[in-house]
Amino acid sequence: MAKNEIALWGTGSALAIPRNANEPVALLSYSKQLSPRDSQQIVQALEAGSYEMASTFVLTKALTNLKRQLSSLGMDFIGEMLDRPDLDESSSAEDISSHEAITLAQELGIIDQTQAMRLKHSLDTVMHFASSDQELAEDEGMNQQEAILCLRSSIEAVLGHPKSDLPDEFVSFRDRMSNYTFKISDPEIDVLQSSPYFYKKTTLSILLSKLKTAKSAELEHAIGNTNIILPIIWQELRNSEKWQVGHTYRNVYSEGNEIATIGLKKALIKVNGFDFVPESLRSHSFLRAANKILAAHDGMNNFHNEPAPTSALASMGSTIPEPAFAKCMTAVFSVYLGNSWGHSWGAEHSATTILDRLSESQWTYFFNQCFPSDGRILEKLSWYDKPRDRWFSLVEKYNLSQYQPANPTVKKLLDTSAKRKTTATMNLSKKLLSSLSK
Repeated sequence: MAKNEIALWGTGSALAIPRNANEPVALLSYSKQLSPRDSQQIVQALEAGSYEMASTFVLTKALTNLKRQLSSLGMDFIGEMLDRPDLDESSSAEDISSHEAITLAQELGIIDQTQAMRLKHSLDTVMHFASSDQELAEDEGMNQQEAILCLRSSIEAVLGHPKSDLPDEFVSFRDRMSNYTFKISDPEIDVLQSSPYFYKKTTLSILLSKLKTAKSAELEHAIGNTNIILPIIWQELRNSEKWQVGHTYRNVYSEGNEIATIGLKKALIKVNGFDFVPESLRSHSFLRAANKILAAHDGMNNFHNEPAPTSALASMGSTIPEPAFAKCMTAVFSVYLGNSWGHSWGAEHSATTILDRLSESQWTYFFNQCFPSDGRILEKLSWYDKPRDRWFSLVEKYNLSQYQPANPTVKKLLDTSAKRKTTATMNLSKKLLSSLSK
């Protein structure tokens, strides 16, 4: 195997359910996490035409177990991965949104890209029909095919596998970083240098989490590994990850963690990284506001709940601090583009107000530093017609094809979007989305 094909950890084995297995009893025979009583109730509900109830039950089971797996890593680490400062060791697994859980599970190799896509489709469907908006819910109830797809995706991705914590390779790599200080000549370092971007990002998140929470020898190893690894990956890191390093330095300094502060300071000096240490708490406030928007977007009745937090972000000022810019754009675009069912009319004005304020330099920064790695936006453009149509209108309104991103695929996507070429835009978005896991 070539060096650039070696992975520090990989995706677990996929469950192969025959394509022609479409009966509930046949699908449930592959489940390893549902009790016989659960399976019987699901079959009875589906036979009675209670498709929404059965689907909600199955998907909730799957996502609850997925969140439990993720939380075994430590909620502080999950907070680093999701860029959510509100998550720490006192947080519970349920504080992770369902969308975040699916995305993170894919990135950590618990589920594969196809399983993640199907789970998100099922989540969108269940959330739509579970809405308390009666005008929306009564238009047409969930049908049998949608319920069967939800059952299949939940079993293939989660419920068809034995209850476990995390892929052994990932756990082994994480633990080794806690009890061993790597040398530049170690094979793991050589592999990391040639690994896909996500491995570098995850390794950094492990280190930053350890710097904030570890004690004694474990902290010494975290400091040593940070000083070995950060200089190696710094030039490849996107600004959003560099700001995470700066946030961690500010946090350990303000908490009086002298050992971690000195160790991380040494690493930042090596990479000339002090430009990414925030000067105030203003960026933290914007991050918190953006996360509230995303929580509303991922939750029940999202069209009803999105306007308040989006309006709050719009009222916080005309300039978004750079450390929070990527997350704020993810939130604003999520609201503006909407989902497969439409978008929140009540939040549209506030989202548009924020986009209207963006300068040419901010749009340039967005397409170079944020858009190519924003899985949420790319999923909407890859999978859903309505968000893609709204994207076309946005590209036209702001003349976004005038920009010249460094990534040639992003430039092609802007050009095809300006011409409203649906298939080309969809394929280019899928190409960018696929690159996030390579």
